[in-house]
Amino acid sequence: MITAIEGGQDLARSIELAAQATDAVSSHIDDVRELSLSTGAAASQVLSSSTDLEKQASTLRTQMQAFLSKIRAA
Repeated sequence: MITAIEGGQDLARSIELAAQATDAVSSHIDDVRELSLSTGAAASQVLSSSTDLEKQASTLRTQMQAFLSKIRAA
């Protein structure tokens, strides 16, 4: 009878440990999800900034070509 009680207690401890581990894993998954959302937002900002920079570089290139053409013509 004592062995059955001890076995039941061991089983209860194992179930409790499994539940705690499941909670920890769930918490880590939530953390990863939040970090991936933040990373996605940062990547979108980098893309937007690089697109703006490309437009500015193109405008500068066009203006420099026009400027150099005027200097050569003078």
